[in-house]
Amino acid sequence: MSNKDPLPYAFFGLAAGIGIFFWGFGVRRRYKTIESTPTSRVRSVAVGLVEIHGRAEIENMPLRSPFSQLDCVYYSYNVEERRKSGKRHTWVTIAKFQSSQPYRVRDETGSILILPKDAECTFRVDNNYRMSFFSDANEESFKAGLERIGIPHSNLFGERPLRCSETYILPGDELFVLGTATPRSFSESSERNEDNLFIAKGSKGALFIMADRSEKELLSSLWWQMCAMIFLGPVLAVSCFWYILHRFHYL
Repeated sequence: MSNKDPLPYAFFGLAAGIGIFFWGFGVRRRYKTIESTPTSRVRSVAVGLVEIHGRAEIENMPLRSPFSQLDCVYYSYNVEERRKSGKRHTWVTIAKFQSSQPYRVRDETGSILILPKDAECTFRVDNNYRMSFFSDANEESFKAGLERIGIPHSNLFGERPLRCSETYILPGDELFVLGTATPRSFSESSERNEDNLFIAKGSKGALFIMADRSEKELLSSLWWQMCAMIFLGPVLAVSCFWYILHRFHYL
């Protein structure tokens, strides 16, 4: 069997197709949960799974995004390095981070505390950085950000082939949150219902989603993902399975 023999790829494609198919049902679960959960006003949030829409607010002190250096309520980044693997080059993640500092979401009825730890985030990427041959302001911000998070941008051979995507949520940005409302542990309860609760990850397996888009946009994105996975997964698996059978002369 030569190095270019497609048979190993067929076995991989068969497994991937089956995995994609079942992953599509996981996306379907998210879709159905979001679709069936009514939107709550912050003032009327009750204990259990809730869905709210509002604008982000700082709880205590703002965070500072490491690369763009903006005051925000949440940020995340993913730093990758281009490495050689055999005759090919691939991008490998060397640093990944999501902030977990609490913040608030406010609508016209009040605001409620959000604990973003372990949330499934559907946020648009705000900035992309990459080391390039010609230095510019964007690359200088990238280098400074790498220093802040403790990653050297160069080695004995020169500049490292690095790239990074950064996401942040600024005060005032619109947010969609689906999570579990849980009572806060106070010695005395507040007269305002929302001050007695926070939204966070619930029990194991419970959905906790934060998104910087409307429910309609989120459902549309999930619907296309669901359809593509549930349809294309079996197509890929059956095609690869047919090739394997044909290769071993079962057809």
